[in-house]
Amino acid sequence: MPARSTVRRTLLALVVVCLVGLLVGYLTGPTPAATTDEFRSTDADGVDPAALDAAANVTVVATQGVAESDATGELLALTDEGEIAYRNSTLQTYFDVDPVPDEPYVVEYVGAERLTGAACARVSTDTCSRNVYERVNLRTDETTRLWSRITPRLPSNRYHDIDRVNETHIAVADIYDDAIYTVELATGEEPWRWTADEAYDRSSGGASGDWTHVNDIEAVADGRFMASLRNQDAVIFVRPGEGLLAGQTIGADGAHDTLYEQHNPDYVPESAGGPSVPIADSENRRVVEYQRQDGEWIQTWAWTDARLQWPRDADRLPDGSTLVTDSHGDRVIEVAPDGSVLWSATVRLPYEAERLATPTESGGGGPALAPDDAGVDPSSGLFTNPGYTLRTGIPQLVPNGLLYVAPSWILYPELLVASALALTLFGWGVTELWWRRDRIRAAVGR
Repeated sequence: MPARSTVRRTLLALVVVCLVGLLVGYLTGPTPAATTDEFRSTDADGVDPAALDAAANVTVVATQGVAESDATGELLALTDEGEIAYRNSTLQTYFDVDPVPDEPYVVEYVGAERLTGAACARVSTDTCSRNVYERVNLRTDETTRLWSRITPRLPSNRYHDIDRVNETHIAVADIYDDAIYTVELATGEEPWRWTADEAYDRSSGGASGDWTHVNDIEAVADGRFMASLRNQDAVIFVRPGEGLLAGQTIGADGAHDTLYEQHNPDYVPESAGGPSVPIADSENRRVVEYQRQDGEWIQTWAWTDARLQWPRDADRLPDGSTLVTDSHGDRVIEVAPDGSVLWSATVRLPYEAERLATPTESGGGGPALAPDDAGVDPSSGLFTNPGYTLRTGIPQLVPNGLLYVAPSWILYPELLVASALALTLFGWGVTELWWRRDRIRAAVGR
């Protein structure tokens, strides 16, 4: 029948258009940094001191392996040209990384390795993770394990952040115990501990087993600790001996206009122009900054672009730029105060990045107040850019878990095209069955 032929040709054309769209996305999508086998010969395993010394800027990136597979994360050092000057993939995943003051090319990082059997007896599971806090010299690959703790092997149980308080103590964001605490490295003792259930009801946040997903801790110079409760959509301040400090929290559970499952807030002190807190506002697909004004946190700056998918770190550099990791966009970028991208490197699933020769996190940087001529919507502080308006409604419809397991070249446009392809094929199949319904009934009857 002519009508059916027309419908079939139309559906076939839609399928072809979708396939072409996916092909274009594959050919033009991000390409992860070179694999280990492609890493060129170096003076030591994974180390290129000459490239480190020659680079004007070195950016250290911690990348996340996929917990449900054997894929490992990496600790990378990248030059301005994106050349890999250091690579370590000993652990399954790497999270926080911080430069060590007055120690050029030395960083401390948080990672996790997979264990099985007797090693997991402490947590009574067949498999588990050893969360480690280590120090490495990027020029020599000399590595020292400073502290470790074992948790059951679940993706949500791996520690994301450990912060050095001083030469003898560290602060731990314990994602498994929903707690933050300090540890004396020499003895392993905990001088202080705060658990989220001291201030939050279990009905808030996530489900049992991943209740708060506390993913960041920072020691503030005045004795407070700032922490990120991802599943409560809140950045909190806690003081030993006092607990949660009322009126100082940024965000609230479900208040997604403020924060939505954020990562890696950094505290900019009053001495540097604050108090302000740059934050990777992950599920809102933006970087945002809040300043303390008249006893309240006021949004003063935010940034996104047409490609930003899942930012999980944003560090303010001393020159005013912001170093951003976009986990699902497979890139690390440096954003100027006017919103332009100054530098970009493609890296598979980056979690956190640090610029060597600058203070850790956003130390040394000040607030980024958007200039009047930077294309800013003054009602929101959000940099406008081509393509963002089209994207604003998409992120809430696409779970991050889908992007987490998808190939790196699949971004939001490819997801839309793939969805359109699936719907077209499904509709075509249903239509063909409807047209053949009499034949199908006859065959079933026989």
